[in-house]
Amino acid sequence: MEDIYTPPDIERSRKTFYQGLIGVALLILVTVGVGYAAYQFNPYIGCIDLARSVNSRLEFCSTVIEDQTSSALDKKNAHFNRGQIKQNSGDFSGAVKDFSFVIQIDPGRYEGHFFRGKLYSLTKELRKARADLNEAIRIRPAEEKIRIARAMVLIDLKEFSSSLKDLDTAIRMGDRKAKTFLARAFVLFQLGKFKESLSDINKFFSTSKSQDWRAYVLRSAIYRRLKNDANANVDRKKALEITSDKKRVRAYFGELGEADP
Repeated sequence: MEDIYTPPDIERSRKTFYQGLIGVALLILVTVGVGYAAYQFNPYIGCIDLARSVNSRLEFCSTVIEDQTSSALDKKNAHFNRGQIKQNSGDFSGAVKDFSFVIQIDPGRYEGHFFRGKLYSLTKELRKARADLNEAIRIRPAEEKIRIARAMVLIDLKEFSSSLKDLDTAIRMGDRKAKTFLARAFVLFQLGKFKESLSDINKFFSTSKSQDWRAYVLRSAIYRRLKNDANANVDRKKALEITSDKKRVRAYFGELGEADP
């Protein structure tokens, strides 16, 4: 059979096309290989890889922190991630140390102060918690979650007027979570503002999908202060339907300054 003649310019174009395809394929292989190598040998990637076990992530984070060649940014982020892992694992003292390093490396970021402040609130080191959250708010005044966190610390410190200011601010910023209305209802009750407290706890019930026996006890106490014994008894019974532990219900009434009938 006679060979088909291909003009030289078309032959050159064909060779160039195939050479281009080979070049693209090689580039893809190199890129994938480099990415895989980075994944395997860059410890910080292992530190943030949620698919890994907790112990594996802790090990990778520690490797970044202890490596003298790690950048300050990688060290800070490794401390931050290790702190969160430790916090979620219940190692609060270890988490506090990591967040302290975050603050030391980058004091101008609010996250270290915020997370350490929340940890201090969990360990009931309330004045330390307030100091950290004050600094976080100074750095990021428009962050709702910091206002809420400080409000809860102030409730534990029984500084109800200051707590109310933070809750009001968070709600004005757009926080419409049920738990925020419940917290403000509690604070308003403590300040003797019973009608406002009732309004907020009703907002809690209209937005919450959970059955919280403490919320029914609180509303029962509010109704008592408003001389509405019928509704107060209804809510008390509802609380006991959710938890049959009368001692817990009686104890919470006592916290609210009410005697359980």
